[in-house]
Amino acid sequence: TAPGIETVASIPDQVGLERMAAELGSFTSTRLAQSLEEAVSLAAELTAPGGTVLFSPACSSFDMFQDYADRGRRFVAALEALYRRELGRTLGKAMSEFRRASNELRNVVEDE
Repeated sequence: TAPGIETVASIPDQVGLERMAAELGSFTSTRLAQSLEEAVSLAAELTAPGGTVLFSPACSSFDMFQDYADRGRRFVAALEALYRRELGRTLGKAMSEFRRASNELRNVVEDE
């Protein structure tokens, strides 16, 4: 297995998924996804902060998409959904920290 390289394959049928894993499995750590959206989420989970994900449709999409433009639109939509989820988590954590700090400050002021 090549260090630091993960393959996320999104193929709609089990035979295709197993074949992809068999073909790539000895070179990379291969993860299988049932959809493009799942593949994008999985790639994000596997990639360290500041890392790179290469979207490279290297084979037939097995009729998962109408055409290359549809595949591109779905990829962009999956990235946008991922961004919104991550932004929501980040903002949620920041708001929790702000509330905690505000409460601590309020307690200090009330005690004086």
